[in-house]
Amino acid sequence: MSKGLRVFFMVSVGFIPMVLHWSISSSLGLILGSFVLVALLIKESFKKNISLMTKTLTLYFLIANVLYFIFDINQVIINRHLYTYISLGTMSLYSLIIRKPFTMDGAKSGYKKGFESSPLFIEVNMLISTIWCATYIISSILRFIGDNLLFVVIPNILISVAIACSIIIPNLMPDT
Repeated sequence: MSKGLRVFFMVSVGFIPMVLHWSISSSLGLILGSFVLVALLIKESFKKNISLMTKTLTLYFLIANVLYFIFDINQVIINRHLYTYISLGTMSLYSLIIRKPFTMDGAKSGYKKGFESSPLFIEVNMLISTIWCATYIISSILRFIGDNLLFVVIPNILISVAIACSIIIPNLMPDT
């Protein structure tokens, strides 16, 4: 398996809570996403390396659960795509501003120890994180504008392009 594909699968596990939340348009999606997130949080805690993505999703799911189950705010479920895109867009933009792209957390495991401090590794992850950031921000704007078929299809196309870039770009990197 190529290093890009291997890293992609490792990173994809972090998206399972979101996929459950997006796919199941009821409180069940929120509950299942939260349970999977707790499992990821425990796994990363044992490794003593909680990723920015996991921290962001923990905050998102904590707020979403409080708003939905305590304050009975149904918008958490109704506008779940918009709110998650805003959360992920903010997280990815923050990671770019501090020059610690969020994609590095999962990508480290695909390379030799110490390579994550390489300028090439950081720049490649800056590029991939920028692609994801643009995807999340554009998807947020489209979801804010409306919920018609076009505004659902375009974010899915953007996500597909970002996934393809996340697999292809690392394979262009030399094996160091």
